[in-house]
Amino acid sequence: MLRFCSYSSLCSISNLPKSTYTAESAVSDFYAFILAIHKACS
Repeated sequence: MLRFCSYSSLCSISNLPKSTYTAESAVSDFYAFILAIHKACS
């Protein structure tokens, strides 16, 4: 699971100030995270 860290919104939140982390980027990161898992499982 750690290899997906770059796609994880949790990692992004910890690396960015909360004020600059918008809902839009959270959704984008989450979508990329799901795609990464889907590719790894297929």
